[in-house]
Amino acid sequence: MRLVDLARECGLSASQFSRAFRRTVRETPHQWLIRQRIERAKVLLNAAFERDVAANQHIVTAERLFGEPDFTLRVLARDLAGYQNIYDNELGALPGVQRLTSTLVMKRIGVDRSVPILWVPPSDLLRRHFPGTVVIGLARLGSEGSVDRSTHPTPGGPIPE
Repeated sequence: MRLVDLARECGLSASQFSRAFRRTVRETPHQWLIRQRIERAKVLLNAAFERDVAANQHIVTAERLFGEPDFTLRVLARDLAGYQNIYDNELGALPGVQRLTSTLVMKRIGVDRSVPILWVPPSDLLRRHFPGTVVIGLARLGSEGSVDRSTHPTPGGPIPE
C-alpha cells in the first residue's frame, strides 16, 4: 500500500499523514517500514540458522549466548582434517554467519560435574534423615492439565505419588 493510499484512508493529505505519523511513532513512515522489514528478515534468518543447526549431524550441542559470540556450537569430527572440512564447508555456510572463531579441546580435566536430578516427595522424614539435602522436583503438565511424573527417570523406577 502506498503512502497516499494510507493518508486517503485516514482522510489526510500525504504530508499531513507523514507529519502525524512521525509525531506519533517518532520516525517517518519510510524509516518505520525499513525497520519492520529488517526485523522480519532477522527473525527469518535466525529461524533458518536454528533449523540448519538442528539438522546438521556434526553439531552435537548448540547454545545461544548473551554477548559475543552469539552462539557456541560443539562439533564432533573424526580428526583435525575432518574438523577443518566441517568448519569451512558447513559452519561457514550456515544462514547469517558473518564470522567464525574456533577453539579445540585439547584435554578434559576433572570429572563430569553434571547435576543428577531426582524427584523425591518432600517430607519431614527425608529432611530429618538427610539434613542439608537439596531436593529438586520436576513435573510436566499433561494434555488435560494433570501432572505427569512418570516420564522422569529415577533410579528406583516410576516416581511415587
